[in-house]
Amino acid sequence: VDAVFIPGDLFDADTVTGPTLAYLIDAFSRLGDTPIVIAPGNRDYYSYASPYKPSVLKARGLPAWSPNVIIFDTDEFKTIKHPLREDVCFIGRAFQADEVESRRLLNRPIALRTGAPLNFLVHHGFLEGYAGPDAEIPDKYSAPFSVEELESQAFTYSALGHCHEFAEVYSSQGKLIGSYGGSLVGRSFEEVGPRLALFGRVIVGPSRIPECTVEPIEFDNRRMYVCGADVSGLNQDIL
Repeated sequence: VDAVFIPGDLFDADTVTGPTLAYLIDAFSRLGDTPIVIAPGNRDYYSYASPYKPSVLKARGLPAWSPNVIIFDTDEFKTIKHPLREDVCFIGRAFQADEVESRRLLNRPIALRTGAPLNFLVHHGFLEGYAGPDAEIPDKYSAPFSVEELESQAFTYSALGHCHEFAEVYSSQGKLIGSYGGSLVGRSFEEVGPRLALFGRVIVGPSRIPECTVEPIEFDNRRMYVCGADVSGLNQDIL
Protein backbone atom coordinates (compact mmCIF):
# COMPACT_ATOMS: atom_id res chain seq x y z
CA VAL A 1 0.00 0.00 0.00
CA ASP A 2 1.05 3.61 -0.48
CA ALA A 3 -0.16 4.80 2.93
CA VAL A 4 -2.01 3.72 6.07
CA PHE A 5 -4.61 6.08 7.56
CA ILE A 6 -5.53 6.05 11.26
CA PRO A 7 -8.22 8.73 11.81
CA GLY A 8 -8.07 8.84 15.60
CA ASP A 9 -8.78 6.66 18.63
CA LEU A 10 -5.92 4.28 17.98
CA PHE A 11 -6.00 4.05 21.78
CA ASP A 12 -9.25 4.03 23.75
CA ALA A 13 -7.84 6.05 26.63
CA ASP A 14 -5.06 8.52 27.38
CA THR A 15 -3.16 5.89 29.37
CA VAL A 16 -1.41 3.19 27.34
CA THR A 17 0.80 0.41 28.68
CA GLY A 18 4.45 0.17 27.72
CA PRO A 19 4.09 -3.26 26.08
CA THR A 20 1.22 -1.99 23.90
CA LEU A 21 3.27 0.98 22.75
CA ALA A 22 6.34 -1.14 22.13
CA TYR A 23 4.26 -3.55 20.03
CA LEU A 24 2.84 -0.73 17.91
CA ILE A 25 6.18 1.03 17.47
CA ASP A 26 7.73 -2.21 16.24
CA ALA A 27 4.77 -3.07 13.98
CA PHE A 28 4.75 0.37 12.37
CA SER A 29 8.50 0.28 11.78
CA ARG A 30 8.13 -3.01 9.90
CA LEU A 31 6.27 -1.18 7.14
CA GLY A 32 9.53 0.49 6.13
CA ASP A 33 8.95 3.67 4.14
CA THR A 34 5.16 3.31 3.91
CA PRO A 35 3.73 6.36 5.71
CA ILE A 36 1.32 5.77 8.59
CA VAL A 37 -0.78 8.91 8.98
CA ILE A 38 -2.40 9.46 12.39
CA ALA A 39 -4.92 12.19 13.25
CA PRO A 40 -5.38 11.86 17.05
CA GLY A 41 -9.02 11.80 18.16
CA ASN A 42 -10.77 12.58 21.42
CA ARG A 43 -9.67 9.32 23.09
CA ASP A 44 -6.03 9.39 21.99
CA TYR A 45 -5.71 13.17 21.94
CA TYR A 46 -2.37 14.90 21.52
CA SER A 47 -1.16 16.52 24.75
CA TYR A 48 2.01 17.08 26.78
CA ALA A 49 1.60 13.55 28.20
CA SER A 50 0.57 11.84 24.98
CA PRO A 51 2.45 8.70 23.91
CA TYR A 52 2.57 10.32 20.48
CA LYS A 53 5.16 12.79 21.84
CA PRO A 54 8.79 11.65 21.41
CA SER A 55 9.73 13.08 24.82
CA VAL A 56 7.09 10.93 26.54
CA LEU A 57 8.34 7.76 24.86
CA LYS A 58 11.92 8.63 25.82
CA ALA A 59 10.91 9.23 29.44
CA ARG A 60 9.22 5.83 29.53
CA GLY A 61 12.28 4.10 28.13
CA LEU A 62 10.62 3.27 24.81
CA PRO A 63 12.00 3.67 21.29
CA ALA A 64 10.81 6.54 19.14
CA TRP A 65 8.19 6.24 16.44
CA SER A 66 9.87 5.26 13.20
CA PRO A 67 10.33 7.98 10.53
CA ASN A 68 7.41 6.65 8.46
CA VAL A 69 4.90 7.56 11.22
CA ILE A 70 3.28 10.94 10.55
CA ILE A 71 1.31 12.34 13.51
CA PHE A 72 -0.73 15.53 13.27
CA ASP A 73 -0.10 17.49 16.46
CA THR A 74 -1.92 20.81 16.16
CA ASP A 75 -5.50 21.97 16.62
CA GLU A 76 -5.49 23.55 13.16
CA PHE A 77 -5.47 21.61 9.91
CA LYS A 78 -2.04 20.95 8.49
CA THR A 79 -0.95 19.66 5.09
CA ILE A 80 1.93 17.19 4.79
CA LYS A 81 3.37 15.86 1.56
CA HIS A 82 3.73 12.14 0.99
CA PRO A 83 7.45 11.47 1.56
CA LEU A 84 7.73 9.32 -1.58
CA ARG A 85 5.14 10.81 -3.92
CA GLU A 86 4.97 14.38 -5.14
CA ASP A 87 1.37 13.90 -6.30
CA VAL A 88 -0.04 13.04 -2.86
CA CYS A 89 -0.69 15.12 0.25
CA PHE A 90 -2.28 14.37 3.62
CA ILE A 91 -4.45 16.84 5.55
CA GLY A 92 -5.39 16.50 9.21
CA ARG A 93 -5.46 17.89 12.73
CA ALA A 94 -5.35 16.59 16.30
CA PHE A 95 -7.77 16.76 19.20
CA GLN A 96 -6.04 18.41 22.14
CA ALA A 97 -8.27 16.99 24.90
CA ASP A 98 -10.87 14.32 25.56
CA GLU A 99 -13.81 16.63 25.14
CA VAL A 100 -16.66 17.31 22.77
CA GLU A 101 -15.60 19.55 19.89
CA SER A 102 -18.55 21.81 19.11
CA ARG A 103 -16.99 23.62 16.16
CA ARG A 104 -17.96 22.72 12.60
CA LEU A 105 -14.44 22.26 11.34
CA LEU A 106 -15.35 21.61 7.71
CA ASN A 107 -17.71 24.52 7.13
CA ARG A 108 -14.89 26.70 5.78
CA PRO A 109 -12.47 25.89 2.96
CA ILE A 110 -9.26 24.22 4.12
CA ALA A 111 -6.33 25.77 2.26
CA LEU A 112 -4.11 23.08 0.76
CA ARG A 113 -1.29 25.19 -0.74
CA THR A 114 0.39 22.16 -2.29
CA GLY A 115 -0.60 21.82 -5.92
CA ALA A 116 -0.71 18.04 -5.52
CA PRO A 117 -3.58 16.45 -7.50
CA LEU A 118 -4.36 13.82 -4.84
CA ASN A 119 -5.28 15.15 -1.40
CA PHE A 120 -6.43 12.88 1.42
CA LEU A 121 -8.17 14.11 4.56
CA VAL A 122 -7.62 12.06 7.73
CA HIS A 123 -10.30 13.32 10.08
CA HIS A 124 -11.95 12.50 13.40
CA GLY A 125 -15.53 13.75 13.66
CA PHE A 126 -19.24 12.96 13.50
CA LEU A 127 -21.10 12.83 10.20
CA GLU A 128 -24.63 14.15 10.56
CA GLY A 129 -27.05 11.45 9.48
CA TYR A 130 -24.80 8.59 10.62
CA ALA A 131 -27.13 5.89 11.94
CA GLY A 132 -24.87 3.31 13.58
CA PRO A 133 -25.74 1.92 17.03
CA ASP A 134 -23.23 4.28 18.64
CA ALA A 135 -24.87 7.37 17.12
CA GLU A 136 -26.90 8.10 20.27
CA ILE A 137 -23.96 8.10 22.69
CA PRO A 138 -24.09 11.51 24.45
CA ASP A 139 -20.58 12.67 23.51
CA LYS A 140 -20.74 11.35 19.95
CA TYR A 141 -21.83 14.65 18.39
CA SER A 142 -18.29 16.00 18.27
CA ALA A 143 -16.64 17.93 15.44
CA PRO A 144 -19.89 17.57 13.45
CA PHE A 145 -20.05 17.93 9.69
CA SER A 146 -22.51 17.31 6.89
CA VAL A 147 -22.10 15.50 3.60
CA GLU A 148 -22.38 18.87 1.87
CA GLU A 149 -19.58 20.34 3.97
CA LEU A 150 -17.30 17.40 3.26
CA GLU A 151 -18.09 17.51 -0.45
CA SER A 152 -17.36 21.23 -0.62
CA GLN A 153 -13.75 20.61 0.45
CA ALA A 154 -13.10 18.64 -2.76
CA PHE A 155 -10.66 16.19 -1.21
CA THR A 156 -9.79 13.13 -3.25
CA TYR A 157 -10.94 10.96 -0.35
CA SER A 158 -11.54 11.33 3.40
CA ALA A 159 -10.54 8.64 5.89
CA LEU A 160 -12.99 9.21 8.75
CA GLY A 161 -12.88 8.17 12.39
CA HIS A 162 -15.02 8.50 15.54
CA CYS A 163 -18.03 6.41 14.42
CA HIS A 164 -17.69 2.69 15.05
CA GLU A 165 -19.68 1.18 12.17
CA PHE A 166 -18.55 0.91 8.57
CA ALA A 167 -20.18 3.68 6.56
CA GLU A 168 -19.49 5.13 3.14
CA VAL A 169 -20.08 8.78 2.26
CA TYR A 170 -21.19 9.71 -1.25
CA SER A 171 -21.36 13.10 -2.92
CA SER A 172 -24.45 14.58 -4.52
CA GLN A 173 -23.17 13.11 -7.79
CA GLY A 174 -22.92 9.58 -6.35
CA LYS A 175 -19.14 9.65 -6.01
CA LEU A 176 -17.45 8.02 -3.02
CA ILE A 177 -15.76 10.81 -1.07
CA GLY A 178 -15.10 9.21 2.31
CA SER A 179 -15.65 6.27 4.64
CA TYR A 180 -15.68 5.20 8.26
CA GLY A 181 -13.91 1.90 8.78
CA GLY A 182 -15.51 1.50 12.19
CA SER A 183 -13.78 -0.31 15.03
CA LEU A 184 -11.23 -3.05 14.38
CA VAL A 185 -12.48 -5.08 17.37
CA GLY A 186 -15.90 -5.17 19.00
CA ARG A 187 -15.65 -3.44 22.36
CA SER A 188 -19.14 -4.22 23.65
CA PHE A 189 -22.41 -5.87 22.66
CA GLU A 190 -23.25 -2.68 20.79
CA GLU A 191 -20.45 -3.58 18.36
CA VAL A 192 -21.50 -6.97 17.08
CA GLY A 193 -20.73 -8.78 13.85
CA PRO A 194 -17.65 -8.27 11.67
CA ARG A 195 -15.21 -5.51 12.60
CA LEU A 196 -13.43 -3.99 9.67
CA ALA A 197 -10.52 -2.12 8.19
CA LEU A 198 -10.71 -0.64 4.70
CA PHE A 199 -8.48 -1.26 1.70
CA GLY A 200 -8.85 1.65 -0.67
CA ARG A 201 -7.93 2.25 -4.28
CA VAL A 202 -7.70 5.47 -6.24
CA ILE A 203 -7.76 5.22 -10.02
CA VAL A 204 -7.01 8.22 -12.20
CA GLY A 205 -8.27 7.60 -15.72
CA PRO A 206 -7.97 9.57 -18.96
CA SER A 207 -10.34 12.21 -17.61
CA ARG A 208 -7.85 12.88 -14.76
CA ILE A 209 -10.74 12.71 -12.30
CA PRO A 210 -9.84 10.33 -9.42
CA GLU A 211 -12.27 7.51 -8.68
CA CYS A 212 -12.13 5.96 -5.21
CA THR A 213 -13.27 2.54 -3.98
CA VAL A 214 -12.96 0.86 -0.59
CA GLU A 215 -13.04 -2.84 0.25
CA PRO A 216 -14.01 -3.78 3.82
CA ILE A 217 -11.65 -6.41 5.26
CA GLU A 218 -12.22 -8.34 8.49
CA PHE A 219 -8.94 -8.96 10.33
CA ASP A 220 -10.21 -10.22 13.69
CA ASN A 221 -11.55 -13.79 13.56
CA ARG A 222 -13.61 -13.17 16.71
CA ARG A 223 -17.14 -11.79 16.50
CA MET A 224 -19.74 -10.88 19.05
CA TYR A 225 -23.39 -11.73 18.48
CA VAL A 226 -26.65 -10.93 20.20
CA CYS A 227 -28.91 -14.00 20.09
CA GLY A 228 -32.53 -14.10 21.17
CA ALA A 229 -34.25 -17.03 22.87
CA ASP A 230 -38.01 -17.61 22.95
CA VAL A 231 -38.96 -18.20 26.58
CA SER A 232 -42.70 -17.78 26.20
CA GLY A 233 -44.63 -20.38 28.19
CA LEU A 234 -41.94 -20.79 30.82
CA ASN A 235 -42.70 -19.91 34.42
CA GLN A 236 -40.43 -18.68 37.15
CA ASP A 237 -39.98 -22.14 38.73
CA ILE A 238 -38.61 -23.58 35.49
CA LEU A 239 -36.26 -20.68 35.02
